[in-house]
Amino acid sequence: MTDGFGIFYRRWRPVGEAERALVCIHGLPGQSAQFDLIGQGLAARGTEVYAIDLRGFGNSVEDGLERGDTKDFDRHLQDIDEVVGQVRKNHPGKRLFVLGYSVGGNYALWYAAGHPDSVDGLILVAPAIRRNSNIAAKDLLPFLFAVAFTPAKQFEMRALLTEEIKKSDETELLFGDPLIPKRLSARYLSGTRPLFTKALGNASRVGEPTLILQGDRDIWVQPIGAKELFEALTVKDKSLRTLQGADHDFFKMFLPELASGNNQANREEVMSIVNDWLKARR
Repeated sequence: MTDGFGIFYRRWRPVGEAERALVCIHGLPGQSAQFDLIGQGLAARGTEVYAIDLRGFGNSVEDGLERGDTKDFDRHLQDIDEVVGQVRKNHPGKRLFVLGYSVGGNYALWYAAGHPDSVDGLILVAPAIRRNSNIAAKDLLPFLFAVAFTPAKQFEMRALLTEEIKKSDETELLFGDPLIPKRLSARYLSGTRPLFTKALGNASRVGEPTLILQGDRDIWVQPIGAKELFEALTVKDKSLRTLQGADHDFFKMFLPELASGNNQANREEVMSIVNDWLKARR
């Protein structure tokens, strides 16, 4: 990045020349390896896929800070812009899209609203418009105190989750991953607030084609949020696909370690939906 920090990324390349490029932004908690299956699948279909670890996550940890913390949350938006700019240089004349998964979808909306005409389209997978997690009322005062006086203080992520989410297989896997932060700093949590409070407002400012994918069995976010987001979008080229039987990770598409042959056909359906949408926007 222009401030000298190195953003970690993963890249999946087609065998021949790429027809287009896709930049993926992970959710919370998350890291770039979650895009391994969709990266491989789309690369096999002609899309060059990049996935970044946001600053403070995965392998993108700033010197002197713990994973789950960042010196300046607003730098995230600039990081995304610089990554998109570099990918543009790598693929001159090709279309470039951004895929945001979960809270990554909120990042994508934030970026597209503030940088019109920067990308050729958005794919928002299980966007966190209505979350099933938040800071508990009893923790609110200590949190506000930390934001004001000890911004580096970290809070346990599990405390933000509902009991149903805590007991899920997804949560056990995520928190067993050494690249997933177990705690988040007060300044990071404070910085994320506009991602949620301004998400629908950001959507109204997006001018690029947008595809929303939502599972009807999602326990991390409320599926009604995807519909509200769809309605908030003012761009004419917009689509909402609700997949029956899909949970937050879309048949383990975004949790490759748990993927098995049982849901392969479902994952292929997700892949085909994304690939067909990309190909239709040449």
